[in-house]
Amino acid sequence: MNAKSVAEVPENDLVDLLYGDLRLFGNIAIPPFLEWPVDYRLRVTPGRLGIDKSSFGDVDSLVISCGDAGNACAVEFKRVKVTPGTFITGRPNKLPELSKAVDQANVLAAVGFSMVWITVLVVADLREFTGGQFRTVSTPDD
Repeated sequence: MNAKSVAEVPENDLVDLLYGDLRLFGNIAIPPFLEWPVDYRLRVTPGRLGIDKSSFGDVDSLVISCGDAGNACAVEFKRVKVTPGTFITGRPNKLPELSKAVDQANVLAAVGFSMVWITVLVVADLREFTGGQFRTVSTPDD
């Protein structure tokens, strides 16, 4: 199959894809219990929030529900890749980095965000096993 695998899309581009598709946005990109309307900003650095620049790297997504900035939600994304090799090793790519996501979430909570949400994006390239017959989410290049 010649189509690009979603498993090869870099994490930031994958997050952009989620926020660029209304269906994915409503079902995956934002925490499910936030009230609408919501506004968001991607890859927000501490400096843009008036916080010490060494506080954290960035917030993958800063979500504001109903215009209430005082209850802003920080969303961290971690991509875990499942490739054909995963079935041999039994170890998905970047699975050990989930503890890093927890560390980042704890820092964001300590900074004062009202809620911190971690979304784990499991992307799988199963074309080798399905003969390219099964796709759920394609990349923008398809």
